[in-house]
Amino acid sequence: MTSWYSVRCSILGQGASLFDGYLSVDDATHVIQHFYYVNNNQYVDILLRELGDNGSDNLFINNQFTNGGTNILSVIPFIHTNYNNPYKLTLWLYAPETVNSVISFNPTQAFNAGWTYSSNEFLFTFASIAGLPPLPRPFFWMGSLFSNNAQVYYKPHSLSAGGGGVTNARIKKRRT
Repeated sequence: MTSWYSVRCSILGQGASLFDGYLSVDDATHVIQHFYYVNNNQYVDILLRELGDNGSDNLFINNQFTNGGTNILSVIPFIHTNYNNPYKLTLWLYAPETVNSVISFNPTQAFNAGWTYSSNEFLFTFASIAGLPPLPRPFFWMGSLFSNNAQVYYKPHSLSAGGGGVTNARIKKRRT
């Protein structure tokens, strides 16, 4: 069976949300199956399944990431701005007796190379949910696709003679 969680990331002590996402976790193994982020009104799975990269185990136990951490693609604008556009992130619990968490980041695609720790501590808030919430569909209206021909101005001599169509227009014009 699979459990679903919403996750919100903020800088510890500042409260402003930096990142919102959704997790699906296998209940038997506690392994994160998917990590979704909403981008352009669609769900994008950003979970990197390379276990062991930066010591990651992709486990989610007791409503928290583990000390091994979970690797995801870097989608947090704060991280891009402050840490020079890294390629991937590890979200991990720093001190199990507290709720402090750290984000490690890697500027390259290299496996197990170049990882650096963020200078901030982060707070991850989790809530159990029934499944992925439905995305709002954008509403747009094109207006009427037809025009009222009584209100259309036709330039003189722009219509065919006889009014019916273009076929044999010259013959119709002579007969009328």
